Amino acid sequence: MNYSFVEAPFLGKSLNRRPVNIVGAGISGLLLGFFLKKQGIPFKIWEKNDTAGGLLGTLQTPYGIAEKAANGFLWSDSLVQICEHLKLKIIPPSTISKKRYIYYQKNLRPLPVSWQWVVQAGLRSLRPHKIQTYETVADWGNAFLGEKITQNLLSPALSGIYAALPEELSFPAIFPSLAKALTQKRSLLQALLQMRNNTSAAPAAYKGTLSFENGMQTLIDALQKHLQNDIAFNTNITECTPHENWVLCCPAGAAQKLIDEPYLYNDFSAIRYADIHTFTVFIPRENWQNQPQGFGCLIPRGQNFNILGAIFNDQLFPNRTISKDLISITCIMRDFDGSFSNISESNLLQQVQQEIDRLFAIQSNTIQIQHFHWKNGIPIYSPQLFNAWYKIHEFLHSSFSAIRLFGNYTGGISIRQMASNAEKIATLAAQN
Repeated sequence: MNYSFVEAPFLGKSLNRRPVNIVGAGISGLLLGFFLKKQGIPFKIWEKNDTAGGLLGTLQTPYGIAEKAANGFLWSDSLVQICEHLKLKIIPPSTISKKRYIYYQKNLRPLPVSWQWVVQAGLRSLRPHKIQTYETVADWGNAFLGEKITQNLLSPALSGIYAALPEELSFPAIFPSLAKALTQKRSLLQALLQMRNNTSAAPAAYKGTLSFENGMQTLIDALQKHLQNDIAFNTNITECTPHENWVLCCPAGAAQKLIDEPYLYNDFSAIRYADIHTFTVFIPRENWQNQPQGFGCLIPRGQNFNILGAIFNDQLFPNRTISKDLISITCIMRDFDGSFSNISESNLLQQVQQEIDRLFAIQSNTIQIQHFHWKNGIPIYSPQLFNAWYKIHEFLHSSFSAIRLFGNYTGGISIRQMASNAEKIATLAAQN
């Protein structure tokens, strides 16, 4: 009774020291290029646009910075190597940004919301369960945590990362180590103890979300400069010649067109993306004098909000606004049913402001809302995607050995995971 995991840092056959063609100069392509260069393996990055970074980047507005996608990253040794080599100063989160909030029963409540929930979760962690596989996070959460904690804590926490509901998310894709442990241990506590005993990684030197003084664009600009002789911009690759090494670091739809293999059509069709909107909102501090101190808040579904959560940018990192008289927050929305496409830009921004005012019980009178829309924003780590990984990996390994897939839809959605996987790919290539 096991899951079919891909025990590899990308999909396809391992690289060797032969020259590598990387399609896409988004963050995954840049990270891979950095570590290949470090190992002395020749490569070329082909980018169809005139800039690097993909979704990731930072916009300088008249009132402060607005992140286009991720507002930071979690510590990993691979990312620290990059920052040290490129001489980038990592900015840790401020000491006042530790608190997290959940909107529950029409109020903003600091975690853990209810100590009764904590006790219930603790007792459930001791309870033995039948050893079995769980398809979705909801299946596992309802069994081990209970429906109330799953819907009101686990669901908003995962929505803030994956922009998806527990019912949509694959349990082994989201929690692979826990899924493996629960095929051997009957209680959650036993599984967690096994995971801790199996962990060999050094403790994180930095805790919490990290960034740079001028935002995530700092990382993109430094990687682009470091790889400037290895990137060809405004170049659209239309086919992958079989006698060369290829790593497709482009979105799944573009990768499917390049591979053009009918056998994999259904598997690529299983790779769906969430339609994401982010809004960085600048508010006069005098209009929100009792702003909660902390990282931000999350909102469970069913609370009559389209906003999934809000990050308190000015409390998390310095220099997020041009003046201390301003507050900066970033809200994230997902267009679950396509209804946002029928709303004008001005009405959508008005709706965001109204939801912020209702969420925090203020009259914000926002002075600017910077809106970014990503139609194919975040890959949904669904059970269908998890099952597609193994099939695509095996097929590429055996039948398309010149092509590999690497990106935020191949098993590592975060910058930290992609950096660690990029280092593993390059290290293995150097050994072959």
